[in-house]
Amino acid sequence: MEFTRQRQSMDRLKQFWNWWLGELRQCVPAVIGRFFDRDSTVLSIHIESNVSRFLLCTKQGEHLLGVIDLLHCDQKVLQSFREEVLSDLPADVVSEVFLSSEQLLSSVQYLPLATEVNLGNVLGFEIDRLTPFPREQVVFGYRCGSRFPEREKIEVNLYALPRHTLDQLVSRLALLGLTITAVFPEGVGSESSLSLLPEELRPVQEPLWNGRAKQLGLISLVLLIALALYPLLQLNSRIEGLEQKVAELRGPATIVGSKQSMLAARLSAQDILVARKNQMPEKLAIVQEITQLIPDNTWVSRFRVDDNGINLQGESLKASDLIQLLEQSDHFQNVQFVSPITVNPSTNMERYEIKMELVGEVL
Repeated sequence: MEFTRQRQSMDRLKQFWNWWLGELRQCVPAVIGRFFDRDSTVLSIHIESNVSRFLLCTKQGEHLLGVIDLLHCDQKVLQSFREEVLSDLPADVVSEVFLSSEQLLSSVQYLPLATEVNLGNVLGFEIDRLTPFPREQVVFGYRCGSRFPEREKIEVNLYALPRHTLDQLVSRLALLGLTITAVFPEGVGSESSLSLLPEELRPVQEPLWNGRAKQLGLISLVLLIALALYPLLQLNSRIEGLEQKVAELRGPATIVGSKQSMLAARLSAQDILVARKNQMPEKLAIVQEITQLIPDNTWVSRFRVDDNGINLQGESLKASDLIQLLEQSDHFQNVQFVSPITVNPSTNMERYEIKMELVGEVL
């Protein structure tokens, strides 16, 4: 069931693709369409003395349609051949005629090398000298051969046909409903210069840059511009959407940013305080150290710790011993009296004021 569904989908896609190619083909010039068209056909008519072979040439190969004496049979035979053999030909078939060497006058001419750039016109003026026919009674085709720069000559293979023979051929094919697009010598090639069909009898070549081609070019240009602008428009739309979302989030983000700034300032201040606190010893530890050092007959009335050190004020039965006791500690240095020792008459104790510096940390 799944395989059947997939095949149906592919068939519908193929139908759409064929329709789309068919629509685009209407905008393509005929000369290009025939070149790229898979179904383009060429009717090759090979004419010999008493027989003419009609070959239908496609990309799949050649198919013999029929044989007839085109130049000598009567109109009834031509009409019957058209109805029986040529009735199913495509409308856009290209008819090319190939003449045998018996029907052509071929020769090799050596012309000045400078005539190569305009060889067709030169041969048109010189054809009555190069062939036994008057200029107006002959048609010709040619192909450049070898070049001889040392002699300033070019070899030209010239093929000529009496004009009345060509006119008879054209009229006979017209009775079959065929229009000749080119007449070539048999077995030589199919270059445009080899065609013996005069310019006035050749089909009008549709220019590549015609109206349909311009329409196709304009449509392609519009599609390319749209293809280029669509991503930009999508990007611009997304940018506008993102800008709108950013604008909506900018207010709350500003508040959060302000709070983060305040928090960072507070944390910075706290770090400073913590650092300062870590650099200073604990006052309780200092008090404990001093308490262990001073004797019981001494008391402290004022205790101050700052960046300059420690300041002690109080009374002691023997204040002079305090300097020696405090210097025993590894955490104090430069222990000295700030002022002279005096005696308190009411208590008979010595008043002192000692200043000292801290060394290291007090644990």
